[in-house]
Amino acid sequence: MEGQLVRLEESAVELDVAAFERGVAQGTRDALREATALHRGELLESLRLDEAPFDDWLAAERQRLRELALNALEKLLAMDLAAGALEQAVGTGLRLLALDPLREGVHRTLMDLYVRQGRRTAALRQYQRCVEVLQRELGVAPEAATTRRFREIQSDAPPEPAAAALPTTRYVRSGDVNLAYQVVGEGPPDLVLVPGWVSNVECFWEEPRVARFLRQLASIGRLILFDKRGTGLSDRVPPNALPTLEQRMTDVRAVMDAVGSKRATLVGYSEGGSMCALFAATYPDRAAGLVMIGSYARMIQAPDHPWGPSADDYARYVELVERDWGGPLGIARRAPSAMNDEAFSRWWARFLRMSASPGAAAALLDINRELDLRHVLPAIRVPTLVLHAVGDQT
Repeated sequence: MEGQLVRLEESAVELDVAAFERGVAQGTRDALREATALHRGELLESLRLDEAPFDDWLAAERQRLRELALNALEKLLAMDLAAGALEQAVGTGLRLLALDPLREGVHRTLMDLYVRQGRRTAALRQYQRCVEVLQRELGVAPEAATTRRFREIQSDAPPEPAAAALPTTRYVRSGDVNLAYQVVGEGPPDLVLVPGWVSNVECFWEEPRVARFLRQLASIGRLILFDKRGTGLSDRVPPNALPTLEQRMTDVRAVMDAVGSKRATLVGYSEGGSMCALFAATYPDRAAGLVMIGSYARMIQAPDHPWGPSADDYARYVELVERDWGGPLGIARRAPSAMNDEAFSRWWARFLRMSASPGAAAALLDINRELDLRHVLPAIRVPTLVLHAVGDQT
């Protein structure tokens, strides 16, 4: 415009390229995830000027930003793996291959990730994609390590590095008892998995389906696991001195304090859901939300509560537990879809043995006999998700 100067106010404009480069420079996991999400294609993809100097600059700039994105995705993938965030790691790996499908190491990483998720077919398909792209683009076969991993997956051989991926078990003192806990993933948000009847945080990871469930929770935020006092890797206590629900609630707070969690969503199954409800009512500032899986406010029937087992049926079940402890007790009720799976049955029996003694298991059930938190429910003010299986018999 002749005789006038038009100037663009830089502070009023947000450039995705500038935001991308800032995020990559920061280098944190969150910053890299946000930055790489901005890289959605070539720079100025639809622009054509047919000006040699400009075209040369644009080609060089596109290559620079592509390399920056690839490096950022590689760093992000390593961070996702270190955090145990399998779902996010899979997504990052797939984005890496979308930019550069010839990165054979990423194909192998995805194969391992799928195996750890229990997705064996997906792992085998990933190998076939690797074979096809290497043959089509380079006319070569995969490296020996890739083919060897494929054959291991075909034969169901466990990957050697799996044990190294297990989270570290740590301890915190609550009163006069040491509590075992683990942390997987990164927050916020924080999720605390509050166990039910019995648990063992290390045995959890031995069963692929359970491990996959935990990894999926950890992909949401920082997952905090623990064994309540008297069970698993936490200090055992005499069956006649097992904790009250209030003491267990204090233990939840001790674990949260140990990992610096100010506020968390509590995910509880079975009696763990009852503990979550009491915690949310007592410490509303520490509970961001509740997820209650197969939980209850009262376990057995009462004149004003027609649900659950009768007192006599429950007493017979407690006797059965103490008498038959050591085998896959109750698997038909707790995991009906896996009751004919021999490997799962062996794991379940071992999980129970490693979680509590017969006397402690029976005593814990006796405590639940008296559980009644119906008066607490009106005090809960946080968002709550209640999950129950169809035809739940527990």
